[in-house]
Amino acid sequence: MGSSAAYARAHEAVGRACRGGLNPRELRLGALAAIRRAVGFDAYAWLVTDPETAVGSSPLADVPCLPRLPQLIRLKYLTAVNRWTALPGAVASLAQATGGDLSGSLMWRELLRECQVTDIASAVYQDRFGCWGFLDLWRAGAPPFSGEDLGFLAGIAGPVTAALRQGVAGTFTQEGTGAAAGAAAGGRGRYPGGGAADVRLREYRPGSPEVGVRQDRDPQPPGPAGPRPRHLTATMLKIARQ
Repeated sequence: MGSSAAYARAHEAVGRACRGGLNPRELRLGALAAIRRAVGFDAYAWLVTDPETAVGSSPLADVPCLPRLPQLIRLKYLTAVNRWTALPGAVASLAQATGGDLSGSLMWRELLRECQVTDIASAVYQDRFGCWGFLDLWRAGAPPFSGEDLGFLAGIAGPVTAALRQGVAGTFTQEGTGAAAGAAAGGRGRYPGGGAADVRLREYRPGSPEVGVRQDRDPQPPGPAGPRPRHLTATMLKIARQ
């Protein structure tokens, strides 16, 4: 748990990154650097999403077991606990959601237990226009995220969502099909005992063998701000200016 001053400084730094007109990758890197000043974590995975389907793309990840990244993404899609399409709020903790019994999470049972993960703070970035991304912060061999940590992450969700929306919307064209239509993006992975490696990730689409999820759309309950407009793709450039 960080101090009140550390949370305040990190909040200010995230705000500067959000106002900087950065592309989605630069924004995420800047926000992660600021978050780390107040909230400790050992690994992370941050994806931008197609606002209509909430399907992830352009992963930015620093995770253990990089050769098993396709399995990790598949399990993320198949795990119901703290799924980004159904979080009760902007941020949730795996330890809290499972009452401390992390085996309630398929992803933890099948993979993250081996990595000694003790908690995951999950954040979703969505507004009335759609879902723009989700972030998982992992702790390994350390106490769970505190209420203050989660409160800080919830407090920055609004400006991060707006900045992601502007950055992602800037990549749309009238002919595009959504954020998930982008090309593969690179990430860099580091983890205690795991070394470092640059990775190149292909885009994981619903129904691909690596992900193993259904071809139909992701379930999309209305977000806290209410249902979003239909035919979103055609208005991306307009939204980017809001």
